[in-house]
Amino acid sequence: MQPAAARQRPSRADHLGNFYGHRAERRIGVAQGIVHRAQATPKIAGVITPEDGVGMALEVAREGLQAGEMPIGAVVLLDDRVVGRAFTQEHSLHRRVVHADLLAMIEADTGLGFVGHEEPLTLAVNLEPCLMCMGAAITLGVQRIWYSLESPNDGAHELLNHWTPPVEQPFFTRPTEIVGGIRREESRDLFVQYADGNGPTGMRQWARILCG
Repeated sequence: MQPAAARQRPSRADHLGNFYGHRAERRIGVAQGIVHRAQATPKIAGVITPEDGVGMALEVAREGLQAGEMPIGAVVLLDDRVVGRAFTQEHSLHRRVVHADLLAMIEADTGLGFVGHEEPLTLAVNLEPCLMCMGAAITLGVQRIWYSLESPNDGAHELLNHWTPPVEQPFFTRPTEIVGGIRREESRDLFVQYADGNGPTGMRQWARILCG
């Protein structure tokens, strides 16, 4: 029989460390712009809090900053499993519709398809989703959105509060939970770093606006 210590269940902190240890294997290819399937994502034991989820998104945002991108990162969680992970790739791909949260949701959709699941789907991102990404979240069936820093020019949280469809279909409904301001200062610090760097002038000016 194994000693009691050997049978002890790993803590949530251990599994969060496992997530960060696997981040290089799950990174979306910067040069190719490839969205990989999320089949080998490690299971994270225990309840994932909004602070945990946004912390993962911030880690991805730091990878984007190191790659010369705007520091915007996102993860999609199926209950406590990461099924999508990406940072924005506007600079490397010279394209507009490559937002971090959209790419992470595409990865999740590629892996999940139309297979039903009872577990809640959560989007965690360090910048308030825009209207495009909010619409993608509704289409994907995201039930919870956790974000860090508000985006006053294009953030869609307030717009969603005014969305009143005449018939709200069960497969196309607004998220039941949207929480902003999570680890806001950490996200703001990343945008300060970007604004002080040598990226495109227009993007650095926008980063300064986000910094307040």
